[in-house]
Amino acid sequence: MFNSPAVKPLIVLLRLSMAWVFLYAASHQVFGGFSVSGFLGSTKTFHWLFAPMAAEPAASVLSFLVAYGHLLIGLSLLSGLMVRVSS
Repeated sequence: MFNSPAVKPLIVLLRLSMAWVFLYAASHQVFGGFSVSGFLGSTKTFHWLFAPMAAEPAASVLSFLVAYGHLLIGLSLLSGLMVRVSS
């Protein structure tokens, strides 16, 4: 299926573009004071589950995990190392 010579560069291009999306999001989240409490506090589906996570002790931990998770996934896709683990 992926033996065609045109498919491999396309997969690399898609992987690098996804790396750009994750690194762009991480740059705003890590350096821009990102918080998940606004998103989790206004959910409509499973509000009973996500609303307690918008409180301050859990929100700061989740914000850290989301921001640096995006950064690690973007770096993984960009470098090509541990891509299956990050997916």
